[in-house]
Amino acid sequence: MPLVLVSSRRFVDHVTPVGHPERPERAEVLSAVAATFRQQGGEVVEPRLATDQDLLRVHTREHVDAIVATRGKATMSTRTRSPRRIQTRLPASPPGLC
Repeated sequence: MPLVLVSSRRFVDHVTPVGHPERPERAEVLSAVAATFRQQGGEVVEPRLATDQDLLRVHTREHVDAIVATRGKATMSTRTRSPRRIQTRLPASPPGLC
């Protein structure tokens, strides 16, 4: 099976407190990796939004319901402050990565 890399510039918009491992600098590095991979002939695709079925592969129904209830809101947690947090966290993983 060929490797397909899932990447998006949106990941840079995910703003977290100082010192948090999920930070824009990390996303910038991964964007550079994706660009190099693409230049070398690799396939890089944008993530798609996860369906409830995708989420149920790795989460309980109660957890999925809690996520769905927050759609359209600015944040799920006080630990992160991304204006598009819900959309950033919901892209589905490719089959086999969950």
